[in-house]
Amino acid sequence: MSYEEKLQRVRTDVTLQELNQAIKGDAQAMAGLFTIQAELGGSGIATGNVSSYFRKWRSLKDNNFVGSLANRLGRYVKAIDEPYSFSGGMGDVDIVTKSFNIEVKSGNKMKITQSLKNKEFSKTEGKDYILYMPKATNKQIYEASKKGIKVIKTEKALIKAIK
Repeated sequence: MSYEEKLQRVRTDVTLQELNQAIKGDAQAMAGLFTIQAELGGSGIATGNVSSYFRKWRSLKDNNFVGSLANRLGRYVKAIDEPYSFSGGMGDVDIVTKSFNIEVKSGNKMKITQSLKNKEFSKTEGKDYILYMPKATNKQIYEASKKGIKVIKTEKALIKAIK
């Protein structure tokens, strides 16, 4: 089974499990939720209407650091691990909100070229770009700011920025 087939199976399994739990809990609350699409979008396991309703996100990468953060950001999150392609290249947006594309780095290695590409893509969507990196050093923050990249180190500051 290919990676894409495995990914689709996981997406379907998670979606069906969450839908089943919700129906058991409150069938009437589910009446407006039957706009679930066959393909939920992004490469995050649970995106779109299901996750917006349940506020439960999971990411297949980075030991679910992105998914855990998305869960804590709550209603502001529209999608996770959203792939993109534009004239400036290809990549993915870790967390998508209405007004921001957020790149999430759990480690201490900053990839400025990737951040610049993500920032450029965000502009094409009319959104601002944030690099969330809790382990960023002052030097990394300074270097990123010289290139116009906003680095945020705390969840509290991130929530304040995206409100």
